[in-house]
Amino acid sequence: MTASDTGGSPKQRMVGLEYLRVFFMISVVAFHSGLATEWAARLQGDAVVRANLFDVISYNLQSVAVPTFFIISNFLFCLKPINRERLTARLIRLASLYVFWVSLMVYHYRPEIDFSVMGLASFLVSGGQTFYYFLAVLILLSPATLLVQKLHGRDMLICGVVSALALLGTMIWLQQDYYFATHLNHCIVTSYALVPLCAVLLSRSCEKIQSSERFAMRWGLGLIGMGIVLALIEWQFAAPGELLDSYRMWLPKHARFSLYLFASALVIFAMRVQRKPSKFMSFLSRNALGIYCLHGFCVGEIVVFSRKAVAHWMPAAGTAIGCILTVACCAVAAEFLRQAFKRRLI
Repeated sequence: MTASDTGGSPKQRMVGLEYLRVFFMISVVAFHSGLATEWAARLQGDAVVRANLFDVISYNLQSVAVPTFFIISNFLFCLKPINRERLTARLIRLASLYVFWVSLMVYHYRPEIDFSVMGLASFLVSGGQTFYYFLAVLILLSPATLLVQKLHGRDMLICGVVSALALLGTMIWLQQDYYFATHLNHCIVTSYALVPLCAVLLSRSCEKIQSSERFAMRWGLGLIGMGIVLALIEWQFAAPGELLDSYRMWLPKHARFSLYLFASALVIFAMRVQRKPSKFMSFLSRNALGIYCLHGFCVGEIVVFSRKAVAHWMPAAGTAIGCILTVACCAVAAEFLRQAFKRRLI
């Protein structure tokens, strides 16, 4: 995030959002490295498959990462009135990123493609069956955010009801025969139906949140409290242990109300942060997108190497070390590529 993202001077930039970007970027890499599922399996041992502490961390903390990223991106987008020119520029940038990274990943992994209409639509929305689905979702959410920003009063309330029903419908559909436990469900667009609403409401309350600690604490803690209640309810519909594979998909990945309450609360608290991040933290924040986009090409190999390297003296730490090495390597690579393109070396 830069000062231009928020439309203010460097002194006005919301430094708390940088901390969130770094924390959740690392949590995403940790999830893709299999860290949470590995430790959950270790804690379980040979006992009957039941959810444990690491499953709760995975589904009630790590899973907040993507909703938070989406809310932050759209929140920054609608801090200024959205017009056709700004929307077009954003869509061109996102589409360019999508075409570049998805093409590179598809060329690298060569997935099978269903060339039917529905197959191609699914392929495109899923980012070529990769974690680049987030770019496709951001492209679809951007015009929705434009529409929501124009709403007020009763229309905004109706929008909230419709968005909530869309998410609820997605949850109910995924619950049928525990579909979510055996199928990837992170790229279902209606899972993110609440993002535009959350982003617009946060942007409209931005000044009050930054100026009033009482207002921020009341809403932030209130949202967390409601999120905990909803999370407890959501766990009542978790998949039976016997249906789970190594991914331990207890709950829908992102189609849950609690995640959007937690994410909104974190953004509220982040808006109140005034402590300037260290140079190291700023470095990671500046390269968060690059790390996210690059890690898919190397995280598996680095984790396997790390596990082998420490297998004899610290087997439980292999994946964690691999995760750290992945973040470090991708951060250096992202910074190098940025500088190389900036200086026209490539």
